[in-house]
Amino acid sequence: MDELTPIRTGAIVIADGHGNSPGARAALLPFGETTMIRQILNVLEHAMVKPIILITGEDFELLEKQISKFPVIRLYNPNYQKDKMLDSVLIGMKYAEGLCDRVLILPAKYPMLLSDTIERMISCGHDNVVPVFGGRRGHPVMLSSKLFTMLYMYKGNEGLRGALREPQISGQIYELPVEDDGIIFPVESKEDRDEIPDPAKPLRVYPEVQLSLKKESVFWNYETSVFLELIEHNGSMRTACIQMHMSYSKGWNIIKEAERQLGYELLNTRSGGADGGASKLTEKGKHLLERYRRIQEKLQFMAKQLFEEKS
Repeated sequence: MDELTPIRTGAIVIADGHGNSPGARAALLPFGETTMIRQILNVLEHAMVKPIILITGEDFELLEKQISKFPVIRLYNPNYQKDKMLDSVLIGMKYAEGLCDRVLILPAKYPMLLSDTIERMISCGHDNVVPVFGGRRGHPVMLSSKLFTMLYMYKGNEGLRGALREPQISGQIYELPVEDDGIIFPVESKEDRDEIPDPAKPLRVYPEVQLSLKKESVFWNYETSVFLELIEHNGSMRTACIQMHMSYSKGWNIIKEAERQLGYELLNTRSGGADGGASKLTEKGKHLLERYRRIQEKLQFMAKQLFEEKS
């Protein structure tokens, strides 16, 4: 991709309790001054990973309350009790198509993962990467959207691990050595957590810069951009509201206030139907969203560089 079209790296975080895995139970564990899921999301945000897609199932309401302030896309897996991890991953992949060029796949049980590791994976020059510590492969795995179809076609019984061993896939995966034992240290219980001497180790102070647009008052921020992107992706404002854990009335008010201050429409809507009708961005809406996204990404990158400069 050229300079004007940066590669977008998103994440699929699995916390649905598939096949009796710890799922939300582990993700909700207190962890230092926070919880496991919040720590994982903070690490991903520090590495500038967007969008983040969270697969929920068991205890999804408790989980969504924990992350209510994070601009995360929530996808509920109704079959979590019988599904395997690969099934949960595929739900996220199918949704991620068109939103990002590659994804990090991460079960919500690796809170000691370092953001430096994710940054190295993103910048190492390969699109399909697995981190390795002490000769052992760990999480997350980063896969290009070009491999999604191959994963959809996998019919074996060994889940994600088996799919990644398929010759046409394994030959494209780069093993990246890292000095981060957090990639192989799952926390699935209180006992696992209590063995960790310093739960705050992966977290560092980092700058968070969010661009806002204002005329009479602020009418557009990062949450607005995610919301509009989801409306365009789904073709439905109601679905976007559900995935943002937002009431339909709040979503409607966000759109109407932005349109009022901008002086033009952001959405083309067609009423009717069980899902509240169809909605797509207008050409002006698409243009503004793309401009906002590019400026936001540049600001965040520049802030990170400035913050890390030696004084």
